[in-house]
Amino acid sequence: MTRTSRFVLALPLVLTIAVGCSTSKTPSKVSGKVTYKGEPVGAGTVTFHAKEGGIYYYPLNSDGSYSGADLPTGEMIVTVDTEAANPNRGGEVYGGKGKEGANPSDYMKKMKERGMVPEGPIISGKYVKIPEKYRTKETSPLKVNLTKGNNDNNFDLKDD
Repeated sequence: MTRTSRFVLALPLVLTIAVGCSTSKTPSKVSGKVTYKGEPVGAGTVTFHAKEGGIYYYPLNSDGSYSGADLPTGEMIVTVDTEAANPNRGGEVYGGKGKEGANPSDYMKKMKERGMVPEGPIISGKYVKIPEKYRTKETSPLKVNLTKGNNDNNFDLKDD
């Protein structure tokens, strides 16, 4: 077999590999607004739970908006938690230690050092009590299917 023949036979394989390697693996970006009874939920967090176990949480702004990046594509369960902003809550939300004995304060400090958490207060808006079902992934009815690129997901929370 001549060199030209080998080149012609190998060319489709090389092009297929080159195209496959160059496809973009761009992660998802999310944004939207969370409301309860038509009013903005202006304090707390919105959390995206991936089936594979990843957790991605973003703070709610005072107008109920949120945004985030670097999420994987696919189906997610969404939770909303406003209790961190509850002025009447007592003590630490997690009792000081996580399941594995990790201190949430240490975790937050490390995330701030890496630039993953903005400086300043995390909770800046007004507390809104929402139905309990939205707080855990086991009970939340909120689900989304994220695709590559920008995803706009608004959530209007309802009473039980």
